[in-house]
Amino acid sequence: MNLYRCCCVLLLLGLPVKADWFAPLDLPPASAVRTATGEPGPGYWQQQVDYQLEATLDPAAGLVEGRAQVQYHNRSPQSLPILWFEFPLQRLVTDQSSLSAVPKGVKPPSRPALNHSGLDRLQVFLDEQLLEVRQQGSFYGVVLPEPVASGEQVALHFDWSLHLPDRADPRRPRAGVERLSDGRKLLALTQWYPRAVAFTDRRGWDLSPFLGDAEFSLELGNYQVRVTAPADYLLFAGAELNNPEILTDDERQHWQQASGESRVTQAGAASEWREWHFSTSQQRDFALVAGNAWRWQTKQIDVAGQPVRLQVAFPDNGRWLWQRYALAAAEHSVRQLQQLVGPYPGSTLTIANIAGIGMEFPGLKLLGFRGPDAAIDGPAPAYSRTEKHDVLGGIMHEVAHAYYPMLVNTDERREGFFDEGIASYLAFLLEQSWSRSFQSFYGDPAGVAAAMQRSDYSAPVTRADHFVLSVLTLSCKTLRQHGPVSDRTSPILFVLYQRKAGWSWIGSGVVGFSLTAMWISRWNKPVL
Repeated sequence: MNLYRCCCVLLLLGLPVKADWFAPLDLPPASAVRTATGEPGPGYWQQQVDYQLEATLDPAAGLVEGRAQVQYHNRSPQSLPILWFEFPLQRLVTDQSSLSAVPKGVKPPSRPALNHSGLDRLQVFLDEQLLEVRQQGSFYGVVLPEPVASGEQVALHFDWSLHLPDRADPRRPRAGVERLSDGRKLLALTQWYPRAVAFTDRRGWDLSPFLGDAEFSLELGNYQVRVTAPADYLLFAGAELNNPEILTDDERQHWQQASGESRVTQAGAASEWREWHFSTSQQRDFALVAGNAWRWQTKQIDVAGQPVRLQVAFPDNGRWLWQRYALAAAEHSVRQLQQLVGPYPGSTLTIANIAGIGMEFPGLKLLGFRGPDAAIDGPAPAYSRTEKHDVLGGIMHEVAHAYYPMLVNTDERREGFFDEGIASYLAFLLEQSWSRSFQSFYGDPAGVAAAMQRSDYSAPVTRADHFVLSVLTLSCKTLRQHGPVSDRTSPILFVLYQRKAGWSWIGSGVVGFSLTAMWISRWNKPVL
């Protein structure tokens, strides 16, 4: 297939059927900040936000008591009188889901009666001065006594109390509590602290509301985190554990050996407490999980000279497929992506099995697929091919997100089509390298045309509350198979521009085809 026919395929796959196929893309003009291709110009800038977070976790109440010092570095050319932060879980309180489009004549869904969740308290201080906070949905604007000038920084102190929702909430919260039948608990601490909203030259403060699917646009920063939890709880994060001495002797031996064997959490003294210390640098977010019902596997691997700690945590009440395949799927993903894309972006990868929606965070991936309930150490239970491949494919998809959007820090809220589409394509490659008979749900032409005819279909470079993963996945697959590249069998070379204006494929791209530049509209990388 020649270049002309290949481009025609992309147009057919990438544009909604009812759109003007020949309308020009609405791309920003070249400026001192960015060139016409999206590369950083001489006037490029990007904000930096560093966090020192402290929290006390009360699992019985599903409550997080938090404190933070947030150092905001204003590298923009503007003075900022207000700094905006977000607590997305407030969507469950303000019920922003009512903002979602509802077809004419259809009654909006009623709000489910679930456990109380959201903020109980939020105070912000500058030194000893209590600051005014203006709420706009799930956004909170902190009014400064004096604007923070260009090139200056300001340290804000936050104090808050947050109730975690139920992970079974049909509105699919990213955080929450799973209550097991025997009373034990698993908790996902995500979106639990005041996350700075991205401030860019294109949009300034982007206060587009979170409706549930299109996700987040965040700044990079350094994190120092301390979390106090009951001593019978194990905590896992996508970051280095800085104080392994808090582990019991058995836990520490398991952590140090990193043999890949399983260890079951043994309940300690619930009346006692442990303080966990984590740190990570130049990440867009920080999340962790906690529980007193984990089965824990960990393994230290070497990937092209780079040490990476793999961790898998899942409840010990019958997750046979996880016991058998999860750690192997994580290792397969990291090793294959190192060849396809580049070095794994981090030193720790944790995969946690907890009820609810799957979700990616830097170094930490949540997944709800479990497969059959069966004695973990017993004989193989009966399970379907789909159940097995849901677990394996789900892990591979979430690990692929380590590159999109965790490394290439795209604006998930406005460009989730690319974030999810490219991660799905990478997962397709991982699945097929695991087994040629893998039941891949994306990458097959079947269903694409029907999906694009849907009234809620979202075209590329549009808000992604309704996107169809199979469309971009198939586009990438088509280009790799038929595009103008001289050697499609050679290792795939990928060049990342992690900037806040967009990102580009230069030369041989991740899908194995040549493009001068593919615009997406945001980049993110620390300015050194």
